[in-house]
Amino acid sequence: MPSRFRFCDRCAVSGLSELERLATAIETRWPEILACIQTGITNAGSESTNRVIKITVRDACGFRNPENQRLCTRCATTRRGRA
Repeated sequence: MPSRFRFCDRCAVSGLSELERLATAIETRWPEILACIQTGITNAGSESTNRVIKITVRDACGFRNPENQRLCTRCATTRRGRA
């Protein structure tokens, strides 16, 4: 029996709701987890860009001109602007 199935089985029979949710999450997301393990490719870059955009938009709430807010966001998310 592979260790992933043994782990999920032990979590499921533990009686702890947190471990049951963990086992469910692992089983639900297993194709994505396996793809990351096999290829080494993640979505970390896009998640980082989204975080920078959210922070910049939050900081730029005082802009009265939407064009200035867009330019500020674009500047913050380009490599030249972050260097």
